[in-house]
Amino acid sequence: MSLLLFLLVCALAAALYFLYARLLERDATIQKLQRQNAAMGSRYRSLAEIETAHQHLTRQNQALQQQQVQLTTTVRQLGNTIVEVKADLEAHHKAMRVEATGYAKDRFALEVPAFEQRLRGIKDRQKQLLAERNAAQAEARWRVSGNEAEGRRRQEQVLNLMLRAFNGECEAAIAQVKPYGLEAAEKRIRKSFAGVNRLVAAQKCSITDAYLAVRLEELFLTEAYRRRLKTDKEAQREAQARIREELREANKLEEARAKAQRDEDFYAEALRRAREQAQHSFGSERQRYTQQIEQLKQSLAQAQEMKRRATAQAQLTTAGHVYVISNIGSFGDNVYKIGMTRRLEPQDRIDELSNASVPFPFDVHAIISCDNAPMLEKRLHHLFQHRRVNMANERKEFFQVSLHEIAAAVQANHGEIRFVHEATADEYRQTQRLRAKRPQYV
Repeated sequence: MSLLLFLLVCALAAALYFLYARLLERDATIQKLQRQNAAMGSRYRSLAEIETAHQHLTRQNQALQQQQVQLTTTVRQLGNTIVEVKADLEAHHKAMRVEATGYAKDRFALEVPAFEQRLRGIKDRQKQLLAERNAAQAEARWRVSGNEAEGRRRQEQVLNLMLRAFNGECEAAIAQVKPYGLEAAEKRIRKSFAGVNRLVAAQKCSITDAYLAVRLEELFLTEAYRRRLKTDKEAQREAQARIREELREANKLEEARAKAQRDEDFYAEALRRAREQAQHSFGSERQRYTQQIEQLKQSLAQAQEMKRRATAQAQLTTAGHVYVISNIGSFGDNVYKIGMTRRLEPQDRIDELSNASVPFPFDVHAIISCDNAPMLEKRLHHLFQHRRVNMANERKEFFQVSLHEIAAAVQANHGEIRFVHEATADEYRQTQRLRAKRPQYV
């Protein structure tokens, strides 16, 4: 690049010299022609000859002026080319300075365009600080044996080594940061920043706070992006689990409806036969058939009601039950799980939760049947979002809130419902009594 710039400067100088020589030549020619004109004036007295000579001089002057315009244009084009070459050379030097600091090449492959755009902006600011030598600075210029150029070269080597070490730690911390693991990664970068600056404090060199800020900004964005991905994946898994649950519930509802249909047919047929037999019986036998008919009527009514409920539940895809349960022995007071199930018998779902990795069964405070159970559950979760026990995982549906607050929220979003305010916690309280009676050995 430097050789090309030198050749262009030489070409420009040659062009200027050529233009100057041509101008001198033109002036000399004009003077010569003027002398010739004066001489010819004495020789030729004819006006026609003088006019011819004048026209010849005019044409020569116009030709020289055109050559001057062409040379001026050539000089201007060479000047523009030199400016472009200087800009390319400066960009090349900046890229070399960035590369010398160990800065990793950009690798943009984010799934969310908004995050990718913000990351590009951060990366551009980092490269600008590196290219303009504002990422690491020295308070004074160095001299090596009185040689300032050698001192400047060694000083730049030290600054590049500092940035290589710091950038390496930053790249490792950013690559390894996990969702909700920001604190440890930030501590690692700040520790590296302080350590590198401490090592070169005697040489009056340091990495700038501005460069630390943009590297931390990249860390914060990366952690937020990975946390977003984790949340999206959890939401996707939750949606898939909900779909599988709905399919299971739909199958169970269909099985319940089919069983209710079979029960209805069975009791209807048994009732028909009992009535026929009752018509042909007398006395105590007729009385026995009458009692049997009443029992069969009740059983038939129950089967018909079960069939009606199962059919209605299957037709309403959003119908279900929102439940409010607690587990004092496992989670303490004022911690409630607010969940939803589409099962025909919601207690079956609660019993499953009680059997899964908790030492004591759950106590039921409310079961709310509604046509849009997912919407009611979502509203309650949103109202108590800031009261979650686990803020990092929204699939954990436990909230640290009073039962009176939950009852008020249900009443505002659904309607009046009866709550059981006192948790029985039978097994937990029995355990406490047994523990109190156990002999204490010293």
